[in-house]
Amino acid sequence: IGTSRTKIESTEQFQTAAQTVQSLRLDGLIICGGDDSNTNAALLADYFVGNGVKCNVVGMPKTIDADLRSNTLEMSFGFDTTTKVYASILANVMQECLVRADRWHFVRVT
Repeated sequence: IGTSRTKIESTEQFQTAAQTVQSLRLDGLIICGGDDSNTNAALLADYFVGNGVKCNVVGMPKTIDADLRSNTLEMSFGFDTTTKVYASILANVMQECLVRADRWHFVRVT
């Protein structure tokens, strides 16, 4: 339905979410993201149950930050993909440095 980088906090936001899933006749809502997104999923699920909204909510962990961990989740798929891509890029830079030792090479890590 959309994307957001904010937490659902106000009664109006919860009501809007309920009205949206009801108007679209959704019986399920999957929320993919990091800790904020999964907190929103849990809060929406509680709100929907408490207010009789017939929509199941599932939180799906996906983050490049590796900040979602538990006994059943070693790492999310976003983090695994990101580390593999960056490792490949750095390997290419290292190879370039070996070939072009007459040049300066800078890597900015943010």
